[in-house]
Amino acid sequence: MWKQGEALGIALIIAAMGFALWLALHPHSPGWSIGAFGLIAFIASYRMQSSMWEKLAWILVLAAFLKLEFRAINANDAENTATKNAQNSQFQTIIDELKEQLAASQTQLTTSATQYQTTIAQLNQTLKTTQKAANYASESVRALTGGDSYLEVDFTWPFWVNKPPPGEIGFTVKSAGKYPLWDVNVDWQEGDPLEAYKKGIVRNSLSIGTVSNTYAKPLGPLVSPDPAKDNVYWFWVFSRNQPSVVTIHIRYNRELRHWESSVSNFRGTNDPKHPRKVLYERPMGEIAPILPIPPD
Repeated sequence: MWKQGEALGIALIIAAMGFALWLALHPHSPGWSIGAFGLIAFIASYRMQSSMWEKLAWILVLAAFLKLEFRAINANDAENTATKNAQNSQFQTIIDELKEQLAASQTQLTTSATQYQTTIAQLNQTLKTTQKAANYASESVRALTGGDSYLEVDFTWPFWVNKPPPGEIGFTVKSAGKYPLWDVNVDWQEGDPLEAYKKGIVRNSLSIGTVSNTYAKPLGPLVSPDPAKDNVYWFWVFSRNQPSVVTIHIRYNRELRHWESSVSNFRGTNDPKHPRKVLYERPMGEIAPILPIPPD
């Protein structure tokens, strides 16, 4: 039946051409075109025993369907290329945005680092200025209070007295340290302070005022050390800084026939194990001949 009948051949060719026209007006995917081409090729293979003009017609129909298949493939390739280009464009846009964000982040990081360095430099400068101000303030406080300076008490020939009696010596005071001492008051006493307290003997109080660290200042009354005993003189020093205590021992050494003395200067502390902080000590030794040698 498929192989004979001229009318059937004409009808099939017309139908095939109509199908080709429909595919031309309504493009489909390459799969549709391949399927249509295969169907027409299948039908044409059964009609190849017909007349020459029908064979020629089927060849033209197959060429038309082949053309439609090529068009579908090209259209599909163009669509894939356009899709790929669109995706690449989107990816490039994303990459460009990421590059811009990275560049902005890098710029912000550089700016932040610069601001940090500037802030650190400003803080260091402020710290230096503050430290200088603090040092100046601390130095001012030490200068006004005397700092760690202490009163140095010693004895000497009373050069400030006109014709001092023989056998008498006087005491001088000087600030030992970097700063002068202000509002200095000295209580002094000869002998054992405990025995003097028991006997009700009142200490001698002297107001000295400001004591410099550049020259010695006379303390006050003269004393006459007794060559027959150990003479001990106590001085309690009060000023704007911490109080101190000075003891001076003066005695006559009959074996060596000279006068000798020792000096101790200390302050109290809050440490029970070390209640005294020694400021200055001079061990017992011979003194200058400012006191007369007593007869044997």
